[in-house]
Amino acid sequence: MTDRLRVLWPGPVRATVTDTLLAVCVVVVDLLAFSYLLSGDDAAKAGQAPVPVVVGYALLGAAPLVWRRRAPIAVFAVLWVHSMAVLAVPSLRYYPTVGLLVGIYTIAAYRPLWPSVGAVLAFLVPAGVSAADTARHTEGDPAHVFLATLVVALGMAVVAFGLGRLVRLSRDRARLLERDRDRASREAVEIERRHIARELHDIVAHSVTVIVLQAAGAQRVLETNPERVAQALGRIELVGKQAMDELRRMLTVLRAGEDGEADEGYGNRPGLSDIDGLVGGARGSGIPVHLRSEGTPRTLDPSVSLTAYRIVQEALTNVTKHAPRCARTTLCLVWTERELTIRVTNDGPIRPHPKARSLSNGYGLLGLRERAALSGGQLMAGRTTAGGFEVTAVLPVAVSPAAPAKEVEHDHPRAARR
Repeated sequence: MTDRLRVLWPGPVRATVTDTLLAVCVVVVDLLAFSYLLSGDDAAKAGQAPVPVVVGYALLGAAPLVWRRRAPIAVFAVLWVHSMAVLAVPSLRYYPTVGLLVGIYTIAAYRPLWPSVGAVLAFLVPAGVSAADTARHTEGDPAHVFLATLVVALGMAVVAFGLGRLVRLSRDRARLLERDRDRASREAVEIERRHIARELHDIVAHSVTVIVLQAAGAQRVLETNPERVAQALGRIELVGKQAMDELRRMLTVLRAGEDGEADEGYGNRPGLSDIDGLVGGARGSGIPVHLRSEGTPRTLDPSVSLTAYRIVQEALTNVTKHAPRCARTTLCLVWTERELTIRVTNDGPIRPHPKARSLSNGYGLLGLRERAALSGGQLMAGRTTAGGFEVTAVLPVAVSPAAPAKEVEHDHPRAARR
């Protein structure tokens, strides 16, 4: 119902109607409180302007309030001139006041501080005229009556000013909160986008690299070594199925918010316990990988375990793409009470496989640094003194607040894009 009213009764229309009703109320209150119309003294009414003239003058002066939101200062100026014009027509005995108070409130609510302070000071001029007239027509000490009336008028102006400033501060705060919510929403979308990009890269890049290189190897020995071709095709099939399984799990997690299947797919995501499969796959591609573990293995948080798996996966993928088949590769896991250090080193020299040149996009190590930082760890990568390449990651055994990833200098530009 509310939405339908908003469509049939747009905001500008509602504001115009509201301000029109406010103008009518201002006229009624001004005429009742700040004119001679309710005076019980018939002698005081003698010689005064007719009631229709006073009412017409009041309506004419309050009409600009309809535009008060669009031009607060200009409307207040018109109201001020209207209130001062009574000096030229003493017989009106009408001193517009409420409209000026509304003008002060509007300036304070829609404009900066100093224009609203100026409006309060300007209000004291017609307020002083009204106070002087009240002092002349009231029994008692004229000076006391004048000061008392002027203080009351000043108090009303300050109240109008204060209410306007409160509304402005509240509006500014709401706008700031809305901007913060928008920024947080954009950041959340960006984080999720990066997360999806990392997952897709780690899944697709590894699988496609292995498939391309295995297909290239099978093509070379297609007629001379059918047995090796069959092994390559089997490896391609296995890697393809693994990639599909991981993509399916990732999609399950992404759709969890839609169908309520919270973390059903998360528990099946790969982790450190699946590294043997990565090592076996690299060996099957012709890369001699030596796996070594030092210290006492500990149970990792699932997110850290996934990060460790992705680091090893990307490092071994880079070895497959860039290192010669005879290059020895060492995967070392060093456990301490608080940290797990993963070190993947290949002897080199670095000579990218011809079929793998087009598969490098430069985002692999960047994504790994982001993963390590989100887990509270760090990742370093660069050339070794022997001409090979080494990737070292230090991950916390327990999850800690994310820390910025530490960058390292690379000996060669190509090393940063592996």
